[in-house]
Amino acid sequence: MPKVKNHSGAKKRFSITSSGKVKCKHAYKRHNLRKRSTKLKRSLTGTMIMADVDVVHVVNLLNLPTPRYRKQRVAPSTEAKTVNA
Repeated sequence: MPKVKNHSGAKKRFSITSSGKVKCKHAYKRHNLRKRSTKLKRSLTGTMIMADVDVVHVVNLLNLPTPRYRKQRVAPSTEAKTVNA
């Protein structure tokens, strides 16, 4: 059985908080900064908590277990409601 390796690019870009959330840097802060407003550049500094949809991909790249704090979403029942007449 081969070793399970983490994605080396993902290790450098994402970090996990103690509560299990994924932290990342904001996008749009790499190049062409002259055309962006100062207000936008200032608001893009620092880190942010990643959206639930994207966390699944990062967890797979880092070979982590599924985050505990996120509850499984249950689909609403598809049964037709009957009206008693």
